[in-house]
Formats: sequence, C-alpha cells, structure tokens
Amino acid sequence: MKKFRIITLPDRERHPVHYQAYKNDCKELYVLATTWMNPLEECENISAEAKIEEGKVLVDLTMINGGAFNRYLFGKISGGKIQKDSLRAIRDIPEELKKIRREFFLEHPRFLKMGIVSDAEELMQIRIPDGAS
Repeated sequence: MKKFRIITLPDRERHPVHYQAYKNDCKELYVLATTWMNPLEECENISAEAKIEEGKVLVDLTMINGGAFNRYLFGKISGGKIQKDSLRAIRDIPEELKKIRREFFLEHPRFLKMGIVSDAEELMQIRIPDGAS
C-alpha cells in the first residue's frame, strides 16, 4: 500500500495556508483544500515543498465545490511543478485518501466551518462530536 505522509510547510504563522498536502514514495501528491480558498493559487509553494520532479497530483476541492463534478482534480507534476493545464475532473478518489481527509477534519473540526459548503460533514461522511472545536 502506498503510504501518504504529510508535507509540513515552513512558517505557517507568517504565511497561513488553506490546504494540507501529502505525498507518498510513488511520486504522488494529494492536496486537500481545508477552507474556501483554492489551493491551486499556491501551486508554486506546494510544488516546492513536495520536491517531486515527475509525478501525479490529486486535488480535493470538496470544501470549495461541495459535491459538484469538479470537486476532485487529477493531473501531473512535470519539471517539479504542478501542471495546471493537465488537471481534469475525476469522479471519485481512493478510500485511502478519503480516510486521510476524514482524519484531518476529525482532528481539526474548526476547518469544517471555514469552507463554503454547508453540508461538508455529510459529503465527507464525518461525524464531529458535540462540543468539538
């Protein structure tokens, strides 16, 4: 199984980010939008942190696009950069990535209120305990 690990971005205090990025040893990158801001605006920063010269990227925009057809984008990384023109909407993502997403939002439930999707918990099949923040 391809194990994804978190990419820690430097200096989050000075430069807050609105996504969480993960990569695995197979040169695959998973970018999870955690607020209403599109992580694709941070492509250069994500690419620099990922340090993947050639590979694949999957961007999860559920927090922005809800259940729309374009909530998952799949594309390529070439020359160390996410190739925006290669991104295409795909129908679903692997269960492993859904599990990563669920774990992130269970650990950080306040982010569910930072998206524009009113039914984010339902879409992502997350049940936040009462009183969690």
